[in-house]
Amino acid sequence: MPATADALRGLYAWLEEAGLAAGVPPQILSRMHVAAEEAVSNAVRHGGGAEVTITLAMSSSAAELIIEDTGAPFDPTTAPLPEHSRDLAELTPGGWGIGLLRRFCPDVRYRRSEDTNQLTLRYPSK
Repeated sequence: MPATADALRGLYAWLEEAGLAAGVPPQILSRMHVAAEEAVSNAVRHGGGAEVTITLAMSSSAAELIIEDTGAPFDPTTAPLPEHSRDLAELTPGGWGIGLLRRFCPDVRYRRSEDTNQLTLRYPSK
């Protein structure tokens, strides 16, 4: 898909359809939705790339969502989590994506291959 906000709007429907067809358990699929939206949204908003490719794979041991983009190198597995105020009046929008990604996916892996970021969100089925 093109790395645009318009294309991002179709992610939820695509993942729901592909996940159900692949047999992803509902409790995993709901967590996958949150993590995928954060990962793809960050690639679209901050990566500066032209393309985002998303692949869903299901095996007997895990469901994996592989998100590849042609943007600037960025490893969310090593990026520090931003500090957020505990005072509601001082909170500002944004900056929650990496924390949500890590919270909603038990196994996040990153690698850079040539000009492509590859983020694998792995959900063990057991």
